Amino acid sequence: MSIIVANGTAEVESNLKNILEDVSKVSIEEKNIFKIGISASEAAKEYIQQMEQYFKKGAVPEFDVLLLGMGPDGHICSLFPGHKLLDETSVWVAPIEDSPKPPPCRITLTLPVVNNARNCIFVATGEDKADIAKKVLIDKDEQLPAARVQPNSGNLYWIVEKAVTKYFD
Repeated sequence: MSIIVANGTAEVESNLKNILEDVSKVSIEEKNIFKIGISASEAAKEYIQQMEQYFKKGAVPEFDVLLLGMGPDGHICSLFPGHKLLDETSVWVAPIEDSPKPPPCRITLTLPVVNNARNCIFVATGEDKADIAKKVLIDKDEQLPAARVQPNSGNLYWIVEKAVTKYFD
C-alpha cells in the first residue's frame, strides 16, 4: 500500500498539486492520497492516528523507503534550518505553523522517523542544488536538516544529476 501525504491546497508550490499531476502516471489509488484540510496541529494528530494502524503504537515507525527531496536551503520534509522541530524527539509527525516557505502551516515527519527508515533516498536535480549538496555531502554541515538524515540502521542513497556534482571529485 502506498501512502502519500499532501498539502490540501492547489497552490503553485503545493505538494498536492504536484502529486495529482504525477499520480495519473502510476498505479496509486486515490484513497491512498491523504489531503490535509484541517489545522496543522489537527492534521499531525490525525496522521499519527493513521500511522498507528500500520506501525506499533509507541515505537518509532520504520518505513521501508522514504523518498526525500532537498530544498535549496537544505530543508527536508518541512524541517527547516534553525527551526526548533529539528530537535523534536518524541512525536512522529509535528505541525509547523511558522514555515519560512509558503504555505506557513504544514505537517512534517520528524527526524527520529526519517532516521528510522530502512532506506532514505534523496533526489537532487538542478545546478542550483550544487552548493547545498556540497554543504551536506562534503562539508557535513549538521545545521542543515538534509545532513542530519543518518539512518539508524538503514541505508542512505543520493540520486543526483551531473549538474549537482560540480564540487565532487
